[in-house]
Amino acid sequence: MATIFLADTIHDQLAGSNNISASEDFTIPLNVANLAAYLKTHSAHANDLEIRIFKSPSSLIEALEISEPDILGMSNYGWNTDLNRTILDSFRKRYPQMLTVFGGPSIRTDREGISAWLQNNLAVDVYVMYEGEKSFRDLVGLWFEKGRSFLSSPSSLENCAYLIDRGGMHFIEAKIDHGLEDFPSPYLNGSLDSFLAKGMIPLFETNRGCPFLCTFCTDGRESVNQVNRFGKQRVKDELDYIAKHVKEDIHSLYISDLNFGMLPGDLETCNSIVKIQKKYNYPEKINATTGKNNQERIIESIKSLNGT
Repeated sequence: MATIFLADTIHDQLAGSNNISASEDFTIPLNVANLAAYLKTHSAHANDLEIRIFKSPSSLIEALEISEPDILGMSNYGWNTDLNRTILDSFRKRYPQMLTVFGGPSIRTDREGISAWLQNNLAVDVYVMYEGEKSFRDLVGLWFEKGRSFLSSPSSLENCAYLIDRGGMHFIEAKIDHGLEDFPSPYLNGSLDSFLAKGMIPLFETNRGCPFLCTFCTDGRESVNQVNRFGKQRVKDELDYIAKHVKEDIHSLYISDLNFGMLPGDLETCNSIVKIQKKYNYPEKINATTGKNNQERIIESIKSLNGT
């Protein structure tokens, strides 16, 4: 049996004060929940995994004080990099056998940049680049086979960067070109119910990938420039599930698509949202990053939301 802690932390020291509610700016930890759902569905070791998901750093610290996980995975963004480092530094010496894994966009994507990041963050064993589900599953499988010893030699792991015995870097970059049909929904399997009950803002995605190659963006890479969509029925089912379970005082929906409104299926998603609004009076507000091309289609999608 292996215990895995997956954390998408955000600073919460002021939560619950007179000025800031516990849910303000707190979005559902969809990223790490996706990893957990994929592991529990597609890992050969699924029955031997105990996975816990965290958003609050205080909850994560409390859990780490009680027990050592075999693997600690943390999302890495500009707003939580120092927070993650502080937590990790507090427990690295106490738990030297714990495999520490980071993933997320707050890293350069050239080999020199990845290596430099690892050299400057030696408490992190592995960095999972780009879309993480399959790479993290393979990483967990290798850990079951070899434990931490795999860090001493090259491996077949793709899109997982690590320093071989704190020296040269192992990194095999592979193009993300698969579909999303076999990706289970952490909403529909109930993994995110407790976070919805706490009043966190639902985070929702209908596709992944970006056709653009913007140099300032982690997603501006040939390895991730194929756009893959989730199934239409899954999108509808997730919207319905979220609307049924979101707290009454939460009125927003965050769409994490990189170019929302630009793709042909986005108008259908908007029409599904309108149906949900009529049924549940949710969402009242939508936060999304719209596309860079096909302005007429984007305007049509936004118009269909009736002023939302």
